[in-house]
Amino acid sequence: MEKKHKVKNLIRPWDDWAKSWEHTTSPSRPTKAEIAVYKKACDKYLRGRKNTRVLIFGATPELRDLVSGYPGAQVTVADINMVMIKAMTLLTKKAKTDKEVWIKGDWIRLPLPEKHFDLILGDFTFENLPFRLHRKYFENVHRWLKDSGCYAGRFFVFREKYSPYSFDELALSARGKKLDSAFLNQFWTIGAFFLGRMKTKEIVVADFVRLLEKNRKNPVISKILKQGSYFFPPDKRWFIWLASELKAMIGDLFLAREAGYDRRINMPKQYRDLAPVWFLSKK
Repeated sequence: MEKKHKVKNLIRPWDDWAKSWEHTTSPSRPTKAEIAVYKKACDKYLRGRKNTRVLIFGATPELRDLVSGYPGAQVTVADINMVMIKAMTLLTKKAKTDKEVWIKGDWIRLPLPEKHFDLILGDFTFENLPFRLHRKYFENVHRWLKDSGCYAGRFFVFREKYSPYSFDELALSARGKKLDSAFLNQFWTIGAFFLGRMKTKEIVVADFVRLLEKNRKNPVISKILKQGSYFFPPDKRWFIWLASELKAMIGDLFLAREAGYDRRINMPKQYRDLAPVWFLSKK
């Protein structure tokens, strides 16, 4: 049975995440190839147009930099955590942050007008909400988008073709590796998400932390914990769909297509389509 986590409990882990974003790599952070897919949506819905409206869920610096290249776009940034917005603002390079509208609030209860936005962007967003809120999230997107608008978002999904790692395989893969941010991001992503059956499920980082601590006597694991500490906040949870089930869940609301993914993403080959950018248009 699903636990009813309160939305406000999602705030604290992201305080730490914001502080570490500068050292975060793929797949947690969007790559240039993934931003190029987002750009296709921006070009279609924003380029050469005046008084367009863009809503960005979360405060991802790369998305805010991207939309700054469309002078006619009015940008609203919405996140439950103002610390996250402020911290990420320091990492933007091109964004006209003084012209952005910032809204502190969760994506389920934002008081936004209907059919208001030409484009809504989000990078790994609804995956942070409990499953019971996902349908409401997409209903809100549907309501806030203009009939001619688009939602573009990178979704973390599982696929039937994926095979899980074993813990021994994961530990073996770490032998002799340089424990830099890229390796630690991949190691923790595999460990937290891909050690079990690939199905729609809740990811509990604490479960992987306990497994690491249980195997601390392994010299490779000991070195990782000493040098890299906990890459993901131990109290963080994600809620991940099997791609086919996600499409079915939103199928009455949107025409959904996977617009592209980074074939060189920082993950083992079989998982490289775990984070496609999806384009959703209203039915």
